[in-house]
Amino acid sequence: MRKISKKPLPSAIEQIRLDLKSGSADYASAVERLLAECSVPALPGVTPVVAIAERLGFGVYSANFKNADAVCTMCDAFSPVNPFNQRRVIVVNANEQAIGKQLAIAHELGHFMLHCSDTHEFYERLPKELHSGRRSQQEDEATRFATELLMPKRAVRVALEDLQFSLMSVKACFLSKTFLVSEKMALKRLGEIENL
Repeated sequence: MRKISKKPLPSAIEQIRLDLKSGSADYASAVERLLAECSVPALPGVTPVVAIAERLGFGVYSANFKNADAVCTMCDAFSPVNPFNQRRVIVVNANEQAIGKQLAIAHELGHFMLHCSDTHEFYERLPKELHSGRRSQQEDEATRFATELLMPKRAVRVALEDLQFSLMSVKACFLSKTFLVSEKMALKRLGEIENL
C-alpha cells in the first residue's frame, strides 16, 4: 500500500515549522527565518504574503463569496481540491479590502506553520470578524503569528527610527500605511514592541 503524503516543503521551512511546534523557536525568530527562506528582506514595507504562500506550496485565489461573512478559506489536503487541482489552497473573498486580505492570508499562513501536520488534512473558513466572540487558542496563535509576519519587530523598529513624532496615534497611523495593516493592529503592535 502506497503512503499518501502532502506536498513536500523545503527542509529549512519544515524545520521552522518543527521548531515552532516544539516551542524551540518564538514567533519573531521563526518569522525572520521564514522571510529569509522566502528571500524577503526584513525591512519596513508590505509583507508579500501571496509570494510567501506560493513558496509554501499554496495556490492563492480571489473569488466572490456567497457568504459575505467569510474573509477566506484555506485547506492543506492530501488530494487536490476542486476546482483548483491543488493540495494547498487559500481563497480570499474578492470583496474584502486589501488590509483584510493581507491579514487573512497571513493568518492562514500562521495556521499552516503552527497547526497543519503531514498526517491530517486542515480546512478553515475564516469569518470576517476575527475578534468577535470566543476564539480558540489556535485562532489566537495564528493571529499572533500573522501580526509578527505582517509587522516584524526588526522592521517596525527600523521604520520608527527616523520618525519625528512621539504620539502613539501618529506612529500607529504611519505604521498602518507602511505595513498595510489596520491602525488598531499597528497600535497594538507598537505597544508590544515599545514595552520590550
